[in-house]
Amino acid sequence: MRVPPSLKVLILEQKSQVDAGANTTGLITVATRGILSDLTDVRSYITNRIEDICVLAPDWSSHFFSGTDFPWIFSTDTPGLLGSMAGKLGPNVTLKTGARVETWDRETGEIHPIIVRFKEGDNSAVSVRCRLLVGADGTKSVVAAGSPDLSKNTKILFAYEKVFAGEPLFGEKPDRTVYHLWFGSFSLGYGGWIAPNFVSGKKVFRIGYATYDSNIKQENKLDNMINLLRWKEYIRLYEEKPLIKYGGYFPVGGVLPNTVSDDVILIGDAAGYCGAFSADGIKGALVSGITAAKLIPDHLDGDSQALKQIHNLMEAEAEMISYFSRQVRYRFLWNRMKSNATFTSLFKLCEREKDDFLNQFCDAKDMRKSLLWVLFKFRHMPALARLAGNILLDTLTGRK
Repeated sequence: MRVPPSLKVLILEQKSQVDAGANTTGLITVATRGILSDLTDVRSYITNRIEDICVLAPDWSSHFFSGTDFPWIFSTDTPGLLGSMAGKLGPNVTLKTGARVETWDRETGEIHPIIVRFKEGDNSAVSVRCRLLVGADGTKSVVAAGSPDLSKNTKILFAYEKVFAGEPLFGEKPDRTVYHLWFGSFSLGYGGWIAPNFVSGKKVFRIGYATYDSNIKQENKLDNMINLLRWKEYIRLYEEKPLIKYGGYFPVGGVLPNTVSDDVILIGDAAGYCGAFSADGIKGALVSGITAAKLIPDHLDGDSQALKQIHNLMEAEAEMISYFSRQVRYRFLWNRMKSNATFTSLFKLCEREKDDFLNQFCDAKDMRKSLLWVLFKFRHMPALARLAGNILLDTLTGRK
């Protein structure tokens, strides 16, 4: 879904090139692949098909695998995919790269009430007027910051990731498995991960973790994790230097309450459309962007309530708001887990349901199932009691 060709659209992209890189693991689900296929030939940019998940215990002594008979997520050449989508923009769309938005303001009563100031490279700031401003500028949105009526992300994780030429070494299908690492020292934000991929036919893997703390010492923790994985021969590096390394922010507070203000609308991470527990923002960005495109013409035709329907429409067409709400509840529980003892309790509980674990993982996103309903069974009551006791000890004592 695109805005009508009668509307002139200006896209301001901060990167010097659309395909210069993207701070994302680039993993998409089956449903997200379907959404992208309506926009471009996504099949040409799928680089790996992931069929299994492996979860490592906090003490590194054990792990379990869970799989499906079909790929459940896909790795992508994200820069290439973005470049392909940019190449399909209509003649009514102007894309400016290297353009950084600095401020914006509103002059009521004007036909083009929004004034946006931005800089291109080292040039002086320039201004442009528009009838509608769409904030698709990430977790720390400048657009959101420019209005007291728009909500801002306040619960934010910082993810560190490095990409190496190399491969994971354990399991029957290491090239088709995503690995999750749960420890008290890493899982306080999200956990660690290893995701295998291919670049020009050569094996690579992404390794990283997310935390609430963005200081440089946390990057050192990632290096320590990499060294330990190498010593245990869980991974092999073909080259010592990473091909890419970066960090990025993503929101984990759920959908923001106020994402629309007069002639301004937030979408993607700027609006909190990111899984608070699984930290998956690609589908939310796509669905919110497509939904906004449906509503914008009605808004510009004078329907002052059109943009405010975005949550209702996202829920009706993709059940996205319900999904994000469940993710917030998972985040609430996860944030209360502080110690390796607690994560070990959760690991053992999930291991008992390893045959169904992947089918339910993170609500299975596209299948709308729930991992909690798999774990809350009568035969698991003693294990659930131990987990609850450990969470209580973490909360009362602050142990790690």
